[in-house]
Amino acid sequence: MKLFFCDIHVKLYDEKITKNMLEDIMSFLENCGAPKGSKIIIEKTHQEIPFGKNEGIAIYLDGQNPAEKEEEYNVDFVQSEISKRTNISQSTERYWKGNSTTGLYFYGQSFEKMNSEVSHFMKAHPLYKSARIAQIA
Repeated sequence: MKLFFCDIHVKLYDEKITKNMLEDIMSFLENCGAPKGSKIIIEKTHQEIPFGKNEGIAIYLDGQNPAEKEEEYNVDFVQSEISKRTNISQSTERYWKGNSTTGLYFYGQSFEKMNSEVSHFMKAHPLYKSARIAQIA
């Protein structure tokens, strides 16, 4: 499995990096949904500062099952239902599409709570019952 990540570079024009500056940056990123396992790396000193509050859940629709061909399942419907059931409103779609698998990604306060809600929904729908669910943050 490939590891995917995102780098955000913040250029500070002040020579001295204060604790308040770092706290403001971390707070802003956490409010934007930064997941657990995120970190600030201060380039000059190579210091790593962990932050992030959200946990992540990935739902992989396998597309291998004859009943789960791409044209038969509706990714928008799945995303909408999961958002409703987990009370997560995503301003951006988070997904990955491979040759035979589609991965949907959601971030919230508790993986366990999201997993419980998602599992019930997925098992109740024949097209989605073979979906694989994993914690990603």
